[in-house]
Amino acid sequence: MIKLRRILTVIDVETSADSPLTDALAMAARNQAELHLLHVVAKHAIPRFGSEKRLHQAREKLVALQIPNDQVTVKRDIRRGTLTDCISGYVRDHGINMLYLAPEGVGATDKKEFRSIVNRVLDVVTIPVLIKPFENQAQSGQIHRAAEVVEALGDEPRTGQHHQTLVQLREAVEAELQLPREQAERLIAQMETRGILTWTESADGDDPEKHLGHWQVHVEKTEDAPASVKAAEDFAETTTAISLLRRAIEAEATDIHLDPLSKNEYVVHFRVDGKMQQFCTMHQNIASQAMKQLKLMANVSLSDPFRPSESRLELPDSISTHEVRITTAPVAQGEAIALRLIDYEQSRKPLSELGLSQNSFASVYRMLHRRSGVVLISGPTGAGKTTTAYSMLNVLFSEKQNIISIEDPVELIVPFMRQIDVDQRHGFTMQAGLSTILRMDPDVVFVGEIRDREGAKVAMHAASCGKRAFSTIHRRDVSSTLSAMQDFEIDPTTLASNLAGVITQRLVRRLCTHCCQISPVTKQEQALFEAHNLVVPTTIARPRSCEHCRGTGYKGRVGVFEAVVIDDELIDAIQTRKPESEIRSIIRAGGAGLVRDALMKVRDKITSIQEVQDMSWMTETMPIESPAENKNDTYQRGAPFLHLPTR
Repeated sequence: MIKLRRILTVIDVETSADSPLTDALAMAARNQAELHLLHVVAKHAIPRFGSEKRLHQAREKLVALQIPNDQVTVKRDIRRGTLTDCISGYVRDHGINMLYLAPEGVGATDKKEFRSIVNRVLDVVTIPVLIKPFENQAQSGQIHRAAEVVEALGDEPRTGQHHQTLVQLREAVEAELQLPREQAERLIAQMETRGILTWTESADGDDPEKHLGHWQVHVEKTEDAPASVKAAEDFAETTTAISLLRRAIEAEATDIHLDPLSKNEYVVHFRVDGKMQQFCTMHQNIASQAMKQLKLMANVSLSDPFRPSESRLELPDSISTHEVRITTAPVAQGEAIALRLIDYEQSRKPLSELGLSQNSFASVYRMLHRRSGVVLISGPTGAGKTTTAYSMLNVLFSEKQNIISIEDPVELIVPFMRQIDVDQRHGFTMQAGLSTILRMDPDVVFVGEIRDREGAKVAMHAASCGKRAFSTIHRRDVSSTLSAMQDFEIDPTTLASNLAGVITQRLVRRLCTHCCQISPVTKQEQALFEAHNLVVPTTIARPRSCEHCRGTGYKGRVGVFEAVVIDDELIDAIQTRKPESEIRSIIRAGGAGLVRDALMKVRDKITSIQEVQDMSWMTETMPIESPAENKNDTYQRGAPFLHLPTR
């Protein structure tokens, strides 16, 4: 149970402070907690003329506020800005344990407005929030009627000093609505706070000291759409789940993880540039609400949290630039959710921007222009395999090739190929999908991912039919990919005759160009370059930190590749079932290798030696068999490689 030491409530001293103060005071007394009162003044609510005076008056009212219970310690503060910024800043600065929100305290006059305010506040605070139900249904109508009264005044109050016209407005509202003077003043203040009533000033040319101006009324028009539709749209744009997705997109995260820490708390992690970073912790109530919203967007059943599920989110237009996949699973403390965020723009990069060195690009180009055969792209989850596959297929599309895919599931909708989704529930398997595809006159077949024997056989069958086929597979390097295909019961002769090439890749973080520092190479680093028969640089770049990279020293990622075309020597090795170690030696002798490619990017000051050494595949070292370096084999950012042969 959380010990409540400091409770915060928002009060509006310019309209009504009694209700939220009474409730919060009782709560603080019961828990022997310190009560914090916060009055928020919106920036747009204060005209330039007389703004300091109004702030001073609000501060005086807050200080003069009578506290009926002298046993409770009360602290008071006024902040100017947006409600969410002021609340989150105050919670952080004062270590608040609980927030109490009442409609009167935040100036909400109807349920829709209060719900929108509450959702925005829940997006920015991680402490428990106690919400008072909305009860007053008449106040919203009063504000709209008051706005109509002001609008009907016409030109009467449109010139003169701010204070004089304010008195005129109050008197008109007081008379028309038959309200006490104090209540009429509150209505005018609330109209200003909500932006319904604004004061525009101008200076008299004859007398600069004399400020003139006029009031403008901005009444919400709701005829264009029913209130229920507008409320649904507002809710969709302000939910905790949508806010979480927006924060992740702003941070350029590729994954979001919601995991239970205990029965009462969840932790949220973002994966940015391949590294997990803690974003925030959430109370179980808030996390549960966010998870329900995510499931609703993904059409995932809420009734069975003990069954894992996978789906794709339906996103509002404001964040439709991304594709989001969701995976839910029961874990020890409750339920966990993993979200994969795919940026449409980043996933459609041209080949020249992936990070291929000149030799690797030449190998990829040869694979692309073979008449038939399978090209396999291997690597762990999150290594960029699908991006590379789509980039290669886009090249073939530009050559007017008919491309059809069979995927389980379709990872990203792209315009340059027809994509078929496997549907196991209705008996539409990979094999059945291939039979359909072959009757659709394809030039190129893309098998989304090889996970089992069925996927491997589908890819091989497509190649055996004289088609060019592409697929991805989870393996650590080229030699282990060849072994995996044989483990899937692909005959070595069939594999050798139908395999065009294998690309293995990883992603390493790019150094931040704003803050990286250049320093000499150490003896240990020099030995590492020499072990791989690479020219040793005199200097390399190292990470530091700045605001552009959020203190990490890195910004973005680039691919590291091992691209191997299947030649006669490898065909013989596959057919004779040579072990992985021997096949790996043949590949290294040809100049390919992940570590070798990564070290070349270190030498070119694209990434750091620390980043390369931290990677799990750094243990893959066979330096003695690496050939002398080809000096032309360098990575050039955005190089078009137009000089490469087309055959």
